Amino acid sequence: MKTKTLLTLLLVAVVMAASAQSNETESYLKTVLKNLEAIQSATYHVEIVGWTPYETAPHVIKNRYVKEFDNPADTTIGASFIQLLANDTSRIGLAYDGVARVMVDDDRKTLEIDSFNVDRGVPFRLVSPPFYNYTKNIIRYILTTTDSITVEPQESDTTLHVILTIHEDHNVEFFGKAYKNPFPPMFGNDPTSRYEIWIDKRTNLPFKYLREMSFNKNQSTVSNPVFNKVKIENFSVADYFPADYEIIDYKERMERQKMQRADVMEGTVAPDFLLTGTHGNQVSLKEIQSEVVLLHFTGIGCGPCLLSIPFMEKISKEYPPQQLTVLSIETWGNKMNTLKNYQAKHRFTYPFLQGNSDVTKAYNAMGVPRFFVLDKNHVIRKVFNGYDDKNSDNEIKKVIDALL
Repeated sequence: MKTKTLLTLLLVAVVMAASAQSNETESYLKTVLKNLEAIQSATYHVEIVGWTPYETAPHVIKNRYVKEFDNPADTTIGASFIQLLANDTSRIGLAYDGVARVMVDDDRKTLEIDSFNVDRGVPFRLVSPPFYNYTKNIIRYILTTTDSITVEPQESDTTLHVILTIHEDHNVEFFGKAYKNPFPPMFGNDPTSRYEIWIDKRTNLPFKYLREMSFNKNQSTVSNPVFNKVKIENFSVADYFPADYEIIDYKERMERQKMQRADVMEGTVAPDFLLTGTHGNQVSLKEIQSEVVLLHFTGIGCGPCLLSIPFMEKISKEYPPQQLTVLSIETWGNKMNTLKNYQAKHRFTYPFLQGNSDVTKAYNAMGVPRFFVLDKNHVIRKVFNGYDDKNSDNEIKKVIDALL
């Protein structure tokens, strides 16, 4: 009896201690949220790091100098900001003023203005919010949501590390407020969303966050922040536009791109290319002598592209090499090691080539997946845009069979 009573008391003590810690964490996060809500503007340096699910090393590392403004007039993100290159703060990297997003292409010397007047099929603006706006909305979500979440605080003398795990059937992203991705996780990907925030206990403000999904993750770390010294009234994105850059409207570019459909290439000779595969071999189209060639333009991270892999693997083995050559070309600019890891994870054996912008443009393959069926003279006989596992397999196979 004494042992049972002792165990009961111990269990009660553990529960009470956990409850007390939870209340203490909640109270502290309310203080942090209040401090974040007091930020009208901030300037800071930020290191942005991104990973693909097929890499342990970062896919991208960027250093930026940011000017961030609270912008209540913007009811979507709720902030305006500009990212400048950390090593040259006269050069713009990315900007959003509450109305439009500005994307910069230094190679082409263009500034693309996206006013969000193109339907993307999502209820939010695809803008990565600036650091303090982003962490503010995550902490507000922790304190107010009715979603199924777990919050794990890890404390040191100087830092509170908060780990938020969201257990919902759709990924939760923060574009201003929290949004559930309207599309279900594809191909068995885990819908769990994980966010980690590191808070400096001396300032009671975040200095780092990590966002992790099954399909990618990214991290931002700020340094040297200065608060409420610049005013949004004096902020104009156009002040940072290089004089020699061409301004492009995103909607107009998308409309032009639709007119440049790849299927207009049917009946023309396929452009030649020389590309490197995941096994280190170089592949030239003009050297291929099979009766039919199936080109598969794809992108790592593209859902329908991933869905098409079983079909590609099956058809690559269904015909002898003198009849059919199957080639897959990655068009999203990933590193060769990423291609190798992607191929190993999804266990396909057909040639996987690292593409480039010249090949993508030559084939008008801006959207993926895209399939080109070539005859023995490399004339493009049919182009298939997109992939539907219920219909595409038979449609593509029918064209191949007709050429044999």
